[in-house]
Amino acid sequence: MNNLDDGDVAIYRDGRRRILTDLILERFDVGRFVVVDVGSDIFSYFPDWVSATHNKITIHAFEVLEDQRLRYTAQAQAHGIDARYHPYAIHSSRATRPFHVTRSEGGSSFYVPNAGVVGPLAYPPPSSRASELGWSFANHMTPERTFDFPTISLDEWCAAEGLVDIDFLKINAQGSEFDVLKGARAMIQKALGTQVELQLSRVYRGARLFGDSHLLLDSMGFTFFDCLFPNYCGYIESGFYLPDNYKPFSWPRKRMFEGHFVFLRELLSADTDLSAFSFTKALKLVCISELFGHFEYAFALLEQLKKRVEDRSASAQLSEIATVGRARLLKLVNLA
Repeated sequence: MNNLDDGDVAIYRDGRRRILTDLILERFDVGRFVVVDVGSDIFSYFPDWVSATHNKITIHAFEVLEDQRLRYTAQAQAHGIDARYHPYAIHSSRATRPFHVTRSEGGSSFYVPNAGVVGPLAYPPPSSRASELGWSFANHMTPERTFDFPTISLDEWCAAEGLVDIDFLKINAQGSEFDVLKGARAMIQKALGTQVELQLSRVYRGARLFGDSHLLLDSMGFTFFDCLFPNYCGYIESGFYLPDNYKPFSWPRKRMFEGHFVFLRELLSADTDLSAFSFTKALKLVCISELFGHFEYAFALLEQLKKRVEDRSASAQLSEIATVGRARLLKLVNLA
């Protein structure tokens, strides 16, 4: 642990490594991080996970479209990532459902786009200059073909495959997120967190909105922590497209129609029994919290683990991790 000077925090500046995660994985064997990815866009979200967790990560991903599944598989193999792509569609239950393939690769769904809602909307133009007109949202969302595809719930698939534990669930299923969660009631009880893309307006006909999934996740013991990637839209008839407003409280503003939301286990709440989670799972939650940038929660959880663990050696190691980690974080923040 001491081979890296507290002041040398350069390896953490680009986000590919994490401070507490490094220290924890040096001292404790937490096994592999098991991630389930419904939507299979791993290379948009998980490269940092792979390096930050010292490649101790196994990803089970699901993709309906064969060409995308094969492409993702080749990319994972080229990067040495243990990502296993399965030719299944995760939904609420076993059934055969129509799948609508849209012009935009990221818009295909088991739900039909709501033309009345997306018709006036605009995507960013190629150069994102304010003087340019945005691309038609409706054109991107128009289904080009539809075919029937069998679906299965995550609980059913895990039972069939003998997968008994997961650490994290990511869902980007273009309107089917609520259905996926509904069919994952057993497995999600083992999970420590989830990242879910949720719609804030009725982009897809019949799909559930953010509030429905928020309530469902709350009933499953998850707490809303963050909106990672807000997705904004413009209006075709405005005659121009303003750049996205990622800065808080900025002006002028754009409309956010969906976002990628993070929910984590809140193990420090008085309503939560910390002892219900194993020491290893709690350590993994420290790492996952830090991976998403929630250092304060990660450090607070670490302090509680120090008090809980009966092994004096483990407690001493946690104390050292907290001390060294806090020093490195403060230097990183001051240098940012």
